[in-house]
Amino acid sequence: MLARQYHASEGALQIKVGSLLSQGRTSDAVAALESYASRHGDERFVLQAAMLALAAGTDDEAARLASKITPSNDPYRRRIGREILIETASRRQDWQMVLIEAHRLLSDGAARQADPGWDASQAKY
Repeated sequence: MLARQYHASEGALQIKVGSLLSQGRTSDAVAALESYASRHGDERFVLQAAMLALAAGTDDEAARLASKITPSNDPYRRRIGREILIETASRRQDWQMVLIEAHRLLSDGAARQADPGWDASQAKY
């Protein structure tokens, strides 16, 4: 009921996404997040959609959404976007793209400063 009354709120979106996921409708949940993000100009929800798509194994969708995040002003979101691109390229065995995205990730000085676990990320890639 509250989700209907406040259908444009972030809370209502999260209730809707949770409901869709519990019904096994991951692609609908991803679409709802992306639609909300485009209406409200909030890339947090694009990132959440990309992570859901990655977890669901829809790698093309995850990569498409992650590509929207990599130019972000937020270094944390850029890092996660690049990590998703690396993961999807790895699943496709596109080693050239893995190298390109890993280089971009490691060259991002702002992400290094914003991420206290940067050393672990750097060692991973």
